[in-house]
Amino acid sequence: MSYSATDTSVQDGKPLYLLEFTRGASVTRFNSTAVDIASPVGTYRASHFSVTARTQGKDIFKDNLKITFARADNFARGYILGAIDQVTTVALKRMHVGMPAGEAVIEWKGRIVTAEVKDEKITLNCESVYTSMRRLGLSTQFELTCVHAIYSAGCRANKPAMRVEAQVNVISNVSYTMLGISGYPSGWFNSGMMETETDRRFIVSHVGDVVTLSKPLNVAQGTSVALYPGCNKTTANCIDKFDNIDNYLGFPWMPDQDPFGGMPIARL
Repeated sequence: MSYSATDTSVQDGKPLYLLEFTRGASVTRFNSTAVDIASPVGTYRASHFSVTARTQGKDIFKDNLKITFARADNFARGYILGAIDQVTTVALKRMHVGMPAGEAVIEWKGRIVTAEVKDEKITLNCESVYTSMRRLGLSTQFELTCVHAIYSAGCRANKPAMRVEAQVNVISNVSYTMLGISGYPSGWFNSGMMETETDRRFIVSHVGDVVTLSKPLNVAQGTSVALYPGCNKTTANCIDKFDNIDNYLGFPWMPDQDPFGGMPIARL
């Protein structure tokens, strides 16, 4: 029986949901039943999750989604320890028991934006893929320091050239003692990134051979990783560290006072 016929049937319909999370090269799949479901693209593992009811109203941009997991779920816990460092896209699919997973219908797509904990549950707040269509244009503002994110399309700093190969030596919560960075001055990797083949973390601080991350990274002692230095958004840093002043978008010589009225200028 086709999906349409099953979905509208009074007695044959047994709906279930499939979830597919994509983060870089890593894909995690769940289904809302008590047993795993095999598919040509991979296995959808059984999971006790729930999703908010969706309505189709006048504003498709408000059609966001909340996905709730048990607090003990290891996947969901990875999003409550700090900022979300890498975009995770979400595909919610609907099918019926007995149907091949390949025939599931995509019901919603978007990305995870925040996570929150309440009682024994973790809720992932997701925004619809359509929100990318409502982004404001010409939103860049005058600021003293550069407004570009390091290594972004606007920044254009040479990321491969700044890559530093290092090895994890000692792990203490979010602090990682590294081999291979002793030749770099403290602070060199501040606001930078530590990356593995599948994941990345923001570097909060760097002192000596120790880097502190925004949240734990799932690596073992002896693992080789890539470190990328951060930028403090100043012209001196852009010139001396990255040789990238042509792409600097800050205005450090803004006047302190309005030349017309003499009032102090708000610094953003």
